[in-house]
Amino acid sequence: MVLWSSSRSVVGRGVITRIVDKKNRLLDAFLDKRDGLYAMLRVRLGESQDAQDILQDVWLRLSAVESPDRVANPSAYVYRTTSNMMLDHLRSMGRRQNHMEGSGRLPEELPTAQPSPEAAAYHRARLLKMRLLLNELSPKCQKAFLLSRCEGLTYREIGQRLGISDNMVKKYLMKALAYLRTHMPVSEDADRY
Repeated sequence: MVLWSSSRSVVGRGVITRIVDKKNRLLDAFLDKRDGLYAMLRVRLGESQDAQDILQDVWLRLSAVESPDRVANPSAYVYRTTSNMMLDHLRSMGRRQNHMEGSGRLPEELPTAQPSPEAAAYHRARLLKMRLLLNELSPKCQKAFLLSRCEGLTYREIGQRLGISDNMVKKYLMKALAYLRTHMPVSEDADRY
């Protein structure tokens, strides 16, 4: 069931009426993060119209997801979808630019968003190590870190969820980051991936 809400959000020059779909967590996450997504796209693309077009395409793609309730982290899914669509747009613009410059031919191999098998294995191993290190921290410290890094919540939002002050959230995040930096230094292999 789709409901029209009276709240309005300004994006670029236009005004978009907020649509709330009570059964689609992806669209709710999109609406909550829309201003941040727009800002990210504007920084990377520069063009207001391109950013608006991509956001509209993201909305359409998220609307077409058959089982949005099966997505474990809607915010991360929305950011990843937006990022992928921006990369598709940039690739498309690059191909058009090459064609317009008179080369008349497309590059033989387009860059892909897929990592090489070696890079994937390297990053899986680092993620596993990070999970093990996070398990050594207190439960609230772990939760604060994950809410900040995985869900993109603010200190205030994290504090409300965990029932702690904003200052305590900041302390937990500093502790987690310091612990991870100490026990998980960046290796020389990181530059290759």
